[in-house]
Amino acid sequence: MVPQDTRKKGIRPRHAHVGKIVHPQDTENVLDTGVNLWFPGPQSFTGEDMLEFHVHGGNAVVSSILNALSTVPGVRMAEAGEFSRRAFDNDKMDLTTLEGVSDLINAETEAQRKLAVRQAHGELFRMYEGWRVKMVQLRAQIEAYIDFSEEENIEDGVYTQVCLEAKRLADAIRAHLNDKRQGEILRNGVALSIVGPPNSGKSTLLNKLAQRQVAIVSPIAGTTRDIVETTLDIGGYPLVVRDTAGLRKASSDVIEIEGIRRAVEAAQEADIRICMAWAQSQRINNRIVPISCANMFGWESLMQLLADDIRTAWGTSVAQQMPLTKTRHRQHLQQCLEHLDSFESIGEDMVVLGAEELRGASRALGRITGKVGIEDVLDALFSEFCIGK
Repeated sequence: MVPQDTRKKGIRPRHAHVGKIVHPQDTENVLDTGVNLWFPGPQSFTGEDMLEFHVHGGNAVVSSILNALSTVPGVRMAEAGEFSRRAFDNDKMDLTTLEGVSDLINAETEAQRKLAVRQAHGELFRMYEGWRVKMVQLRAQIEAYIDFSEEENIEDGVYTQVCLEAKRLADAIRAHLNDKRQGEILRNGVALSIVGPPNSGKSTLLNKLAQRQVAIVSPIAGTTRDIVETTLDIGGYPLVVRDTAGLRKASSDVIEIEGIRRAVEAAQEADIRICMAWAQSQRINNRIVPISCANMFGWESLMQLLADDIRTAWGTSVAQQMPLTKTRHRQHLQQCLEHLDSFESIGEDMVVLGAEELRGASRALGRITGKVGIEDVLDALFSEFCIGK
């Protein structure tokens, strides 16, 4: 199934060829005019031989080409994420890079896109793999110390030097973990809860932010009983906004009481809180932004304040160093740190146990990049990919 005007010339690798695409069983049946690109392995996305067809996107065109391809022996539809799975199996990318590709596909804001691109380009991999390689080197020195120290073929102070290097690694990992979950928050969205007394305009504000009717607005107090949530793009950053039930003490309605409990919980879990109150209220001690959802008075000030707060809290430090983006990474790094801390507490007389702790530390890091035992992680990750990619 090759464009007609290139069959005689031959297809040059990684060069675009334009021509008619015909049915493999009926060369008189022209399916489309398009571009094909030939990528012989291992210089391809998957590391295997690949041929790309760039065709017009109409349903009938795509369907006819897929049907024609199905008549070629050995050709089938790719499973979800199969191309990326093959790239991983052929060492074209590691697990953190694959997760970056997945995040890039699902990115909805500019901040998410930038973060995903950095991860897809291997920024996290280079950091984690550098730490892992260093730990392997320390393990090698410890193993040599165990095997040859009695023969006096090992320089003095080797164990002390290994301990110093292990402490430096532990400090670097500890600093990386102490990021206030900035990367995870940017990836999943900054949580903002709108709280306040009944009929203070919380649902109206949510609808104005979303620019559509997300929540029911009514003059009847207590209309909102449950959490109403929507995701927005504020200044290029993802913002998950939650409207909550009105807060008040006196209520005999068990449903409203549960709604208030959930509102308090949402406020406690939020990264940012907007407290709605009537203009005459004198009990607000935080930053006050007077707004009107009726005539949009103060709207630009509120939007600028939100964007500045998000950028200051989560954008600046993220731009300097690639942050953690997955809970899975954090768990394995914490395990790695536990092993390093255990190694530090073991004396030279128990060096064999120390070597085992270093081995555990390097294995924990290896699970992040996919060097060890990650089949269950792969299955979950590739299920999130679109068909093929």
